[in-house]
Formats: sequence, structure tokens, C-alpha cells
Amino acid sequence: MRVADFLSERKMSKTQFARGVQCSSVHVARIVNGFEPSPPLARRIIAFTGGAVTLADLYPTPTAEDAA
Repeated sequence: MRVADFLSERKMSKTQFARGVQCSSVHVARIVNGFEPSPPLARRIIAFTGGAVTLADLYPTPTAEDAA
């Protein structure tokens, strides 16, 4: 599940999420828009979401379509 979907399902603001993962709401906004978090932040996101957001969600693998 993407971070944006997690926020939407939980009706949680970026600020609330940021507090939970110990980063800024600006950083959360960047992640929602596709930026990859640092490995320590990724671990905190996975822990905070109880595994609902996974490494694959945070670091998507490029596909052949992406290269075209």
C-alpha cells in the first residue's frame, strides 16, 4: 500500500503521519509524490504502518514500460 493510500484509509494528515515516523510533513509530502525515503525512515514507516506500507511500495522496481 502506498503512503498516500494509507493516509486516505486512516483519514490521517501528513502532519500526524510525520509525527509517527519522526520526520517533517514536507518530507511525507515528498514521499507521497514519489520520492524515496532514506533506509532508516523507510524502516520507521513500515513499523508505524504495521507493515501495510512495504519496501516494495517505497522503492518500486522500474518496469520495461518505465524505460520506454
